[in-house]
Amino acid sequence: MSIEYMLAITQLLISLLFVPIPVIGSTVNTTSGLVIGHASTSRPSVVEYLGIPYANVPVGNLRFAPPVKFISDTPFEPRIFPSKSVHYPNGTALQQIIIANFASQNVMSQSEDCLELNVWAKDTSRKKKPVLLWIHGGLINRVNGSRDVLGFSLGSTNNPFYQGQYIADKEDIIVVSMK
Repeated sequence: MSIEYMLAITQLLISLLFVPIPVIGSTVNTTSGLVIGHASTSRPSVVEYLGIPYANVPVGNLRFAPPVKFISDTPFEPRIFPSKSVHYPNGTALQQIIIANFASQNVMSQSEDCLELNVWAKDTSRKKKPVLLWIHGGLINRVNGSRDVLGFSLGSTNNPFYQGQYIADKEDIIVVSMK
């Protein structure tokens, strides 16, 4: 091994000491409690906080009530994307057949718990950054050409097109999406 090669490797290793590395696994104190982040699987330089609840689950007596603030005494450490929101209003017979035969094959879990945020940031050591609030779209199916009937809703924070780690990796911003 030549001395030039050893010097080049040494320079490379020393230069890596000065590359900013995000604080992976950093704990963020929120008004709802502590949230622990982890490295994004597709963009390891981005810290992601997935499925952060901002209100209690809207089931039972909370079903049609205003949101009740979520507060936790234990740190929240989301590791995977939250469940996809269920949305099948005004279902037709054909829709029920499709759901029974195809949706059950879906590997993505579903839940009515829809009051969650996902947050991505490249470097959590800086105090102030611009925030991009990403609101994903949906779909209203047109039936019979005469009236709007709600059908399958498209878009979820589980959809790879709506995940913010790619934007956070390219820009020095915080990306927030809501379920």
